[in-house]
Amino acid sequence: MAATFALRALRIEAERKFHPCAFSCTAPYLKFRQEPKFKSLNFQGTSCFTDIYYDRPGFLLMKQGIYVRSRDGQWEAKHGNSGDYNTSQFEEMHSSKKIAELIKKAVDSASYVSEANNFDLTPVAHFTTRRVCLVADDRFTIALDDMDFGHSVGEVELLEDFQYENNESMIAKIMMIQNKKALLRQEIECFMRQYGWAFPTTTPDGQPVHGKLTRYFEMQRMPQWPKQET
Repeated sequence: MAATFALRALRIEAERKFHPCAFSCTAPYLKFRQEPKFKSLNFQGTSCFTDIYYDRPGFLLMKQGIYVRSRDGQWEAKHGNSGDYNTSQFEEMHSSKKIAELIKKAVDSASYVSEANNFDLTPVAHFTTRRVCLVADDRFTIALDDMDFGHSVGEVELLEDFQYENNESMIAKIMMIQNKKALLRQEIECFMRQYGWAFPTTTPDGQPVHGKLTRYFEMQRMPQWPKQET
């Protein structure tokens, strides 16, 4: 009888930022006079949430591409090992146990790390976001975010649940994940090129599009933070 191995699931996220100037500031609809038009564009609603980002002194986690936050009291961690200011790829975690394991490995600490003590981290950013969410072409999530510190940014996102067998070697697992991330990134880039009029990657005055954390820390005059963000 052939051996069977349990499947493990991993959520992978790819996203690319853009300036939301092509979208109305007062309603979740695009100016459809531009071409080409989306095959479909469905309004998914609005939401409002508060994020508190946590780290160790010196941004020890963010320097390793690890972002730990509490969103309305729910813990999340994103681990991104590739990307730049505008394009990011992450593995998402929502399990407190997995988040604790990730942090302990990253900080190489034997200290007690759990949700009960905020994973032995301290707050480094705190803001509230109002989000308008749409789905384009039955595939791509478009998030339009307005933060309470006066910054707005858009993101095109793809999320996929990735499964692998427990017996996969670490090298094989890493290669499969990297291949999946590359495919998601390419898919987003092709989509944004197709509808380039809707997704400018610079501001109207030609400046780079800054993500929420970049802009937050700039306004807080914290230039030492590592500029690769969620």
